[in-house]
Amino acid sequence: MLLRSSGGPHKRVNNRVATPRSTGLPLAPYRRLLLGKRACRAVIDGGAQRELTTSLDPAPLLPFTRLPTYPKGSQMFRIIPWWLFALLALLFGFLSFGMVQDYRADQGDLAQALASEPEVMAARDLPSADRFGPFDEFAITDFASVSAGTIDAGRNGRAFLVVASHPDSSVFVAFTDIAIRSYVFEAEAERIGADWESYVLRGLRSSSSSYRSDIIDALQERGYWQDGATLVMAEFLEGERETALRGYVGSQRTVAIIAVAVTVILALAAVVKYRKWRKRRAAKRLAAQGSKTARFDNGPIDSGGR
Repeated sequence: MLLRSSGGPHKRVNNRVATPRSTGLPLAPYRRLLLGKRACRAVIDGGAQRELTTSLDPAPLLPFTRLPTYPKGSQMFRIIPWWLFALLALLFGFLSFGMVQDYRADQGDLAQALASEPEVMAARDLPSADRFGPFDEFAITDFASVSAGTIDAGRNGRAFLVVASHPDSSVFVAFTDIAIRSYVFEAEAERIGADWESYVLRGLRSSSSSYRSDIIDALQERGYWQDGATLVMAEFLEGERETALRGYVGSQRTVAIIAVAVTVILALAAVVKYRKWRKRRAAKRLAAQGSKTARFDNGPIDSGGR
């Protein structure tokens, strides 16, 4: 098939456009894209076309390639067998059962936490304390310094709030959150700085070690960290205590609901796929029986007599 663009012949071979090295024609946009800035240029002068080339020959025209295609959602649903959906449903069912049990336990802990507040302790006594409220809640005071900012950790960075114990700064308590919520920690640091002696900071002690080394590096850069110091990781309780605790339990409820919903969807998909698989197998059996009956009916019958 011949194509004409700007008056010149262009052949399409095996779904690729092939052009001669020198056509004396203005380059089409696709040629400029493929050959780059050092492509040949055509200049029209007095009705005659002449070609100006660079010292380097233009690169050969690259073949048009298609991007790899991946199965869509409906195609994936057809490809995955029913037993795999059933296996995933069992796995998520096990996980969601544990999450629901944790949420029910959190509801009981919430009622207990709202009935009594944890005792306020000095920040330096937090690592050695053995009595905490539900959810490992604590309330600390008596700070020597406070620092807030962001660190280059995780995917999009993390915001942090760190308080040091008075008077020797031997204990640091660190709270972390996503980077876009750094304004929350900065406002909290201003409130602490305005009332050093009586301000009470509340949180939930965390056993996670994520971002611990990043926080220590940030404290070392600011000159706060010292050898032998202790760092306690915690979750921040923002705003009023009751509202913050209810929000914490509510987030656990959301996670449990999502897990249960995924389990139900996978179970329904397994049932649908299994029924379709049974129908296909039954149809194959009927087709096989029909072919056998047809061969028997069309074949010779030997009655045993002549």
